[in-house]
Parts: sequence; structure tokens; C-alpha cells
Amino acid sequence: MSLAPPQLELLRGEWLNMLSCIRCGQCLTSCPTYVLSMNEAEGPRGRIALMRALTEGHLTVTPDLVEHEQNCLVCDACTAVCPAGVHMDPMQVALRAALEGDAKRPGAGASRPTPAPRPEARTQPGAGRVRKIFLPSAENTRAVLTPRPDRLHNRRTLD
Repeated sequence: MSLAPPQLELLRGEWLNMLSCIRCGQCLTSCPTYVLSMNEAEGPRGRIALMRALTEGHLTVTPDLVEHEQNCLVCDACTAVCPAGVHMDPMQVALRAALEGDAKRPGAGASRPTPAPRPEARTQPGAGRVRKIFLPSAENTRAVLTPRPDRLHNRRTLD
């Protein structure tokens, strides 16, 4: 399946960004999906190559291509290390919008009843204290960062 002209225009909007990639590979070690799979198509360089081939008409949309593109976390770790200044985020947004196109997801637009709030959630004791459990207070942070006096004697000084 190839992309319709409106979807191709979304990708063509990122054409110069795609061409900026110099294929140096510095992005690969910063990409979590590439590090886990060691598959070129799961890294930024491979994803850009797939996007370019799709935009140029050399590839059609396949389930494999969609899987590789959807596996991107869009964490922008690759953008931070790219010497050519490639920005992966706008390319991924454009590609995902193009792949989505006019196709509707199963269940999209179906009317679902809004669940009523559970009464026990409002009156449950301690519900307002959840934030205190997960976020450290200033006193706890100070206690962790302050060195213990009994361990100071093990430090060596340079003379």
C-alpha cells in the first residue's frame, strides 16, 4: 500500500530534515530500541532511510515498516548527539500522521459511557498523601546527600 498524496505531503515537509542525515551512526548508541535489538531498522539512521525510501516511492507501507517506525520512543536522544542537527521528533510526528491518514482505529469514535467516579476513591483515607510517599521531602533529600560523620575518617587527602 502506498501513501495518498495528502499523506506524502506530510512527509515531504520533513524532506530537508531527512536529507540532513549524514549516516555517521553516532545516534545508534544513544537509541534505546537500537541498543536492545541491534537492528539497523530500529535505529534512527535506519528509520530515516525507511522514511526517505517511502517518500521517494521506493518502498510501500508494510506491517514491518510500520512496526519499526512505531517502535521509536521519540525520546530525542538521537537528536541530542547528532552532529548534523537532524531532528527526529518532527519526522516521527509527520510519519505517524501520514500512516494514520484517514484510517480509523478500531473503536475510535464509538460512544462509550463515562464511568462514574467511585465513591470510595473520594473518601479513602490517605488518598491525598500519595504524593508524599513518592516524592522525597526536603528533609529526606538533605539526609541522603549529607555525608555521615562516621565515614569521613576513611577519606584521603592529597598533600
